[in-house]
Formats: sequence, structure tokens, C-alpha cells
Amino acid sequence: MTPTGDTSTHQVEGPPYQVSWETLSLAELESALEIGTECGCNPRGSRRGHASGIATAMTAGDWQSGIPDIVCLCTHGGISNGRHRCLAAVEARQPLTGWVGRDVPVEVIRYADIGLKRTPADALAGRGVGSYRTALGAAVRLLMLYDTQRDVHWSLWNRTRFTAPKIGDLFDQRYSGVVDTVEAGRQIESGTNCCPSAAAAFAYLMRREGGAERLAETAYGLAGGTPDVRDILAQARTRLSREAKHRGRKADHNRAPYELGLLITAVMAKEAGKARFTFGENSPMPKLGFAEQLAAEAV
Repeated sequence: MTPTGDTSTHQVEGPPYQVSWETLSLAELESALEIGTECGCNPRGSRRGHASGIATAMTAGDWQSGIPDIVCLCTHGGISNGRHRCLAAVEARQPLTGWVGRDVPVEVIRYADIGLKRTPADALAGRGVGSYRTALGAAVRLLMLYDTQRDVHWSLWNRTRFTAPKIGDLFDQRYSGVVDTVEAGRQIESGTNCCPSAAAAFAYLMRREGGAERLAETAYGLAGGTPDVRDILAQARTRLSREAKHRGRKADHNRAPYELGLLITAVMAKEAGKARFTFGENSPMPKLGFAEQLAAEAV
């Protein structure tokens, strides 16, 4: 049966860029490849072996121009998709014929490229993050859960999943500052043996809530700079290191939120002048906050 619904009200918007069947000359390809490398709209690296394999096929006449994957040029005129084909055509010294999209927004490329960007780390690579991407991608997720689901026990946070594009959006909109506290996060991770995402998220929160100076002091103490074993930061460092040693390589989805909660609890206990702190499997996720910060926000 033919559907009888009225489709006249459904308006189809035009495409965000134009696609046409074109032949790109060697000069155009070389220029577009150079621009694409400089503008950063496609920061992925290239696999020279893959490009050479395509070039061999082109030279041997064993290449099909009509493949549906579009060669995309960004708004700067650089190659943002189909780079290996373009590199291969230059290597084979042949023009490239096929479907070409021009003025393709970088946001479209990030989503269209999901075949290669399956992980949060890949999503951050598409935003120019150069290192520590796996930890930072997981930290963005952890921070979002901390900010929005602290009323849910942290042991249940592993039920919430975010796609790679969602992690990228959260990075853009809320947590791009995680890249500014990478060194402090690494320092904390090295001293406590906690997981990288917990260290990265904690470092970000310390700077956001307490400022750069307090973060530096805390990272120094957790990394072993506090010689007094009775100091709360030393207690936290020893406890986390001991637990990491006993755990070994055993996977634990609750490890990152647990370690984040423990670190926050230790810092807040130190802030309150306490000699000890308590945090366990039944403890709620504490809130990180400092008196002078709250006072400043109240003014």
C-alpha cells in the first residue's frame, strides 16, 4: 500500500555545502593539501603506506573514481576529508576525479568522521588536543557526572555513557580547561597511582574551585612533597598507592569516581583542619568548595 499521509508540510532544508562531480588538478590538490595541514580543520595524521597503496592502484589503472565517499574542502580551501586519495593522486602524478564538497564546516567533518573517531580520545584529537587524550576524554565524562549527578551515588555512574561526539561537545562547551591542568594531573597520578582520568578531573576541579595556587600546593603534596606522613595529603597518597598495588591490573569501572571522591574528601578534611578523613564504598560524592571562593561568589 502507498502511504496516504500528507507530506506537504515537511520542508527539506538545503545541504550545508555544495557537492559536485569534479576533477581536481595536481596544482589544486597540492595547494589544498598544504592548506589543510596548516588550517587544522582536519588534524589527523596521514598513513603514508595507505596513500601509497592507493597511488599504486591509480598508476595501474585499477582505481574507481565513482566511490561515494566525498573529498571535502573546508571553508579555508583545505582538504578535510579524503586526504589519502589526494595524497595518492599527487604521488601518482594524476588529477583526481570524483565527488567534491566545498566549504564544508569543520563541525560536519567531526561528525561525518565518526568511523575513525569512535572514542572520546579521537573526538579530542579532532579538536587539536595533542596528548593525554584518553585520560582527558574520560575526565570530561567524569566531570559532567560530578556536576550533574552528584545526587546519584557514584557507584551507579558507570551506567551513564556518552558518545564520542557528545564528549567532544562537552569539551567545547564546558570543559576545554582540562588541557590547562594536564601537568598537575600527571603529577597527582604519578604520586598516588590513581587512574589518569580521576587525576585529570580532580586537577581541573581544584583549579576551577580553588585557583591555580591551591592546585599547585595540593598536587605537590599528593606527589610526595609533603614529608609528614601524618599530613592528610600524605595519608591520601599512601592509601591510593596501596590500593593500586593490591588491585593490580584488575578492571574496575568504579575506580575513577571512587578516587575522585577520596581526593576531594581528603582536601576538604585538610581545609577543615582535621587530622584524618574517611571515604568508602558507601560514602556519597563530596562537593569541592572553599570558603573564600564561596564568599567571593556571594559578593
